[in-house]
Amino acid sequence: MIRKANTSHSKKTANIFSENFYSWQIRGREQRESMEFIMFLSILFVIPLCLGRVLEGSSSQELGKNKVFLHNKDASKRLLKPTLNIRNAPAEFLEINAGESKFLECEAGGTPPPVIHWLKDGQKISQNLYENMHTSGKDGVVTSTLGLGFTRSRLFIDCATPSDAGRYTCVAENDYIRTFKASQVFVADTLEVDNDALCLAKKTFGSPARIHMWTHTRLEIMGTDVQLFCRSRSDPRPHMMWKGPNNKPLNDPKKYELLPNGDLIVKHIMWSDMGGYTCQAKNSEGTDEVLVFLYPTMPDDESDI
Repeated sequence: MIRKANTSHSKKTANIFSENFYSWQIRGREQRESMEFIMFLSILFVIPLCLGRVLEGSSSQELGKNKVFLHNKDASKRLLKPTLNIRNAPAEFLEINAGESKFLECEAGGTPPPVIHWLKDGQKISQNLYENMHTSGKDGVVTSTLGLGFTRSRLFIDCATPSDAGRYTCVAENDYIRTFKASQVFVADTLEVDNDALCLAKKTFGSPARIHMWTHTRLEIMGTDVQLFCRSRSDPRPHMMWKGPNNKPLNDPKKYELLPNGDLIVKHIMWSDMGGYTCQAKNSEGTDEVLVFLYPTMPDDESDI
């Protein structure tokens, strides 16, 4: 049996929300607007809480596997307990045909937000000639208050050859914790002569712009500066550009700072800064772009804004 909604009660509730929070009230839409406001409040408070619990639980499990190492004893000074967990990692075993182009992808979340690099047979892979260009902190990460974020990274294998076979490791780390997951890559040597020549030509004339590490989601307390990762590799060097939630280029130097490594610093974030930011890398060989979501949160003391 379907129960009929009490429309008089819904209108009364909607009017209460309208009188207290909105100066605009359109007749006949009160019920929908009040429900949207309730959903908004749920998202505002529930998402950060859930993300924090998931990360904390996952990090504890990794500690039990001896794959996470605490290497900073100042963690207790932060507002949130430091956490780190690799959520998505490449398959444990991966086979690639010679001549194919593939990429390995890895995602890690934690507080502070992690950076990611890759190893091949235990040796670090340099993905960016400009990765050492940064301003402050570890790997150019500015100091944050809440610092809850998810970072993604891709390792590109172009025109695979037998020499590309090996053990690849995704290493995620922040100022307090390091964790890793590995994948064994096999290359089937079936490359034909024509494909071999094509691969050689591609490598000779340069490579398209590719973003190899970026912030997927970032939560930070309002009133603080936030750093959004976007690091690319290519030859020739790519031109980096950021667009805001309105899809327009960010040109205000008082509000935004583009770092030499491609990262974006958004200064003194407010609720109006919430949304999807597009990072684009472009050179003469191609263009790549990713979407980064920034979610400002309320501080415990609103006077801190």
